[in-house]
Amino acid sequence: MYSVKSSKLFNLMPFLLGFAAIAYVGSMLLGNTGMILEPDGLDRPDRILPVMLFKYAPFALASLVCAGGAAAAMSSANSQIHSMSAVYTVDFHQRFINKNMSQKSLVWVGRIAILVFALIAYFMSVFIPGLLVNVGLVALSGTAQVFVPTAGILFWKKSSPTGAIAGLLTGVVLLCLFTFTSMSVPFGLHSGLFCIIINTIVFLVVSAVSKPREAAIIAQQEEEKAIYNKAY
Repeated sequence: MYSVKSSKLFNLMPFLLGFAAIAYVGSMLLGNTGMILEPDGLDRPDRILPVMLFKYAPFALASLVCAGGAAAAMSSANSQIHSMSAVYTVDFHQRFINKNMSQKSLVWVGRIAILVFALIAYFMSVFIPGLLVNVGLVALSGTAQVFVPTAGILFWKKSSPTGAIAGLLTGVVLLCLFTFTSMSVPFGLHSGLFCIIINTIVFLVVSAVSKPREAAIIAQQEEEKAIYNKAY
């Protein structure tokens, strides 16, 4: 049921995840400092780090930090673009376009996909100001939407796949609308929190009126939970 083999490591995971969140404190402090030192704001909020460094730090230190940030960004982008290329090549191109492709052809399709995705990412980052900030907000808030079906599957036997899909789609679509359009969030709530609430409502309603999970799947899940609880 769980991917880790050691119970100690599994129980340590919440602490490690919480500890990793400390890394975001620096970003928060940087943003707050930028609002104080640059009250007029920036035309590109995602440039706050280099602007602050080159304006208030020694040139050598600013260059070193920016080089490190660029290297980290390139490392993350590299792995993500390769992942997207692999997903497209294996899960889409080979499955729906050409099922009888040779290994050599698959490699070339993957290379072309890497180039295409890299060019798309480059032009979007250059010609759409503030895109990185909005994408980051959608990514973090969108990931939080997964909590609803996950909790429902674990603790509510009547939860259904249809309800999970409907809730997720509703939450993510609303989140994108709030982020990329002029729509305002009702009641002054944060867009991520409001979308989780709507996600939960849709999940509960659709699950209540749709076909629940198969009894065999629920029984297997309960059996695995019992085994885990007995062992740990």
